[in-house]
Amino acid sequence: MHRRWLPGAWCSPENLDCATYYAYFGKFLLSQNYAIMPGIEATRQSAWLFSAFGRDGALFVRPTGCHKLFVGRCATKDSFASALAPSRYDPTTLVVIAAPRPIAREWRLIVSGDRVIGASQYAVEGARGIAPGSPGEVREFAEAMLAEVRWRPDPIFMLDICESDGRLWLVELNSFSCSWLYQSDLAEVVAEASELAAQAWAKRLS
Repeated sequence: MHRRWLPGAWCSPENLDCATYYAYFGKFLLSQNYAIMPGIEATRQSAWLFSAFGRDGALFVRPTGCHKLFVGRCATKDSFASALAPSRYDPTTLVVIAAPRPIAREWRLIVSGDRVIGASQYAVEGARGIAPGSPGEVREFAEAMLAEVRWRPDPIFMLDICESDGRLWLVELNSFSCSWLYQSDLAEVVAEASELAAQAWAKRLS
């Protein structure tokens, strides 16, 4: 029997699209120099994109959508068209083209409302490097950003934060229901998610 569960998942694709949340978090983004355009247009305008955003002969490319039609990566002039190839099946598919940036460490923070409720490191120098928690300055950066940006994509969501060129940046937002928790405090995260789900269900019944 089909039932209308609430919440089925915390994942609002329209809010978790780069084309939406970049407007709110722009000043904090790792990709400060970027363009958003259809993938087929990016392929057609590759010469201009490399002249505008290229660094050491490469560009960073990713789909704007949270469904991640392809994995974000750095592409050279020779591999650029193949990197964007999955977007050609739908000419309206938008992509982000940005200047590549070096990344030292990366962390995932779980946010509920205005609070960081969990954190885990997940990468070091581009390789998987999972460890529980995050340095205090990472949490402080996230909290300051959340205090300035009042918009939220969902009641609970993920902030991916990195260290690059000696400072902290926002890599991307991710959905709570479609993302790894890595080594975050599972008990605290489950307790918070359960409470939010109970509140949503009670609100529906009221």
